Amino acid sequence: MTMLYAEPKTDIGAIAARWREELGDKATIFTRNEAIEHGLYGKVEARVRPLIGDVIVCAKGNATIVDSRTQSESSLGLKGVHGSLTRLEREIPCLIDVT
Repeated sequence: MTMLYAEPKTDIGAIAARWREELGDKATIFTRNEAIEHGLYGKVEARVRPLIGDVIVCAKGNATIVDSRTQSESSLGLKGVHGSLTRLEREIPCLIDVT
């Protein structure tokens, strides 16, 4: 998932609409509030809300969203990336060694 952080007083709905129009069915786009309402992050405490992007872009299928200004050419050619809406991506196990 790609999280976009807007400048203060920016129309978040307009940003989400522009991304929806551009990507069409290649991605699902949420505003922060929509993502929280859809349970994307489970229960979200008030102190955590500002850490979530203003707009969340969830690529579908083989689509990948990257910032070509900051990513290396080799990373742009990767065949797979993580972080979208499938159960497999959302429920990545975490092992914690407490020894």
